[in-house]
Amino acid sequence: MTRLASTHMDSIKIHSLLNNTNNLSDSELNTMKNCSFRNTLGEYVSWFTMGKASNSITAKKHFYGKDKHQYILQFIPDGNDIKKTLVIYIHGGGWNHFEPDDFKYVGSFFSNLGYPTTSLGYRLTPKNKYPAQIEDILTGYSTAIQNFKEQHLQIDNIIIVGFSAGAHLGGLIAYNKELQDKYGVKLLPIKGFCSISGPLRFESAFGKDRSANHMLNMLFEKGYDRSNAEPYNFVSPKDSIQVLCIHSLNDPLCNYQTSVEFLKKVNQNGSALGDLYLETDKHIHHTNLGIGMFLKDMPARQVLVEWLNKISE
Repeated sequence: MTRLASTHMDSIKIHSLLNNTNNLSDSELNTMKNCSFRNTLGEYVSWFTMGKASNSITAKKHFYGKDKHQYILQFIPDGNDIKKTLVIYIHGGGWNHFEPDDFKYVGSFFSNLGYPTTSLGYRLTPKNKYPAQIEDILTGYSTAIQNFKEQHLQIDNIIIVGFSAGAHLGGLIAYNKELQDKYGVKLLPIKGFCSISGPLRFESAFGKDRSANHMLNMLFEKGYDRSNAEPYNFVSPKDSIQVLCIHSLNDPLCNYQTSVEFLKKVNQNGSALGDLYLETDKHIHHTNLGIGMFLKDMPARQVLVEWLNKISE
């Protein structure tokens, strides 16, 4: 199931991206590649047109470390019809900005759908180099599970949702089982992983973009083997995780091909675990997709809700 936000391109051609990235015509490829300046400008402008989230949302905050970003926010749905699937949300920000408090509206969104939700904070770069972020995500997860147990909430499985840098971290904890063993954290069964504009393979996400590679240089120590921190490299034919990648065709910060390549590997050997939603609206880029879809009704939001409800049944 590959979906489009509009009919600018033929859906069969978009679907074929999961199997053969050469199915688009030269003119279609050029149209996408020659508008990087327009998309970058649109990305900047989108910050001022997205709308604002409510500041009145409340959540339970629990610190698990001494750094100001080492905390989690927990959102518990109202009423008795609480799902047994926990949504774990990991925020973006280039690994160097933001914290869960900046994304309360996302936790509230999932909680209003009936999902207990945890928004995970983590130490930021450049002060804290990788794998500090992974250590924090796993510690925060353990803290969340313990808190839910103390509140007598039954959690049977988890769905991981990440935006941008958060999708990168979410992909690692979903697919790199060695990390769980290394830090002594056993995750509940992972039913699904949703990457929103996530760099799941660095080369296809960033290429030689100077600003993006500067972010990677802040994330990793000099000489670190970055292939050990790419979700793509840990996908196995034995995996059974349902995957939804949401990406914009016009993303100037993280190329959509990273989602295509990731899903091709997820769907290797004929499996149909991975789905792609490719946003083709020329006014939607990176931030106003990954943030905007939680602030207003967008096709991407509808796709996410349908996917969540389907795999959590």
